[in-house]
Amino acid sequence: MLGLLLVAITSCGSSNAPSNDGPQPIGTSLADRAALQRTCISALHDHLASLGVKRIDSFFAQTLNGLIVCDATYGLSHIPTREISAWLAGADGKPRRSVRVPNQPAEIAKLPGDPPARFLYQQHCIQWMRRYLPASIAHNGDDPDTAAADVFNGIEECDAVAGFATISREDLAQIIKSKDLE
Repeated sequence: MLGLLLVAITSCGSSNAPSNDGPQPIGTSLADRAALQRTCISALHDHLASLGVKRIDSFFAQTLNGLIVCDATYGLSHIPTREISAWLAGADGKPRRSVRVPNQPAEIAKLPGDPPARFLYQQHCIQWMRRYLPASIAHNGDDPDTAAADVFNGIEECDAVAGFATISREDLAQIIKSKDLE
């Protein structure tokens, strides 16, 4: 199962899935980039709802890849798929309590207000997730599916708190319940 998830995260794609093949929004205003990112997330939601996969690991791989594409394409910080694959490869279900899980930094303790602050908050939050998630996965001894869900939740939280579009945990749970995933 882990092998399929790692391959799917690094290589997933579909003709109706969000793609980063389009032009990069260099010079686009923050409001326009946020609107374009919302459109991308909406397309990802529709794609996931119609996705015909049978395994939860494949579903999470498509979900994570879509979030990364939407964030990266429209100028938000993102976690490279290579890093996520490495974290999931280490998710073996064996807790390593000696791994220190970092505390939340001050930069993300205060909720953002105006658009520039929202972009900065999202950037700091993703930077923290890049330190927090691998440590948390190792410390808790997450299995690959739990680790993938944790990564999704971390990205979703950074985007949602900053006021950017995301697929809520509730929406994702509904989509998963509507499928017969193994």
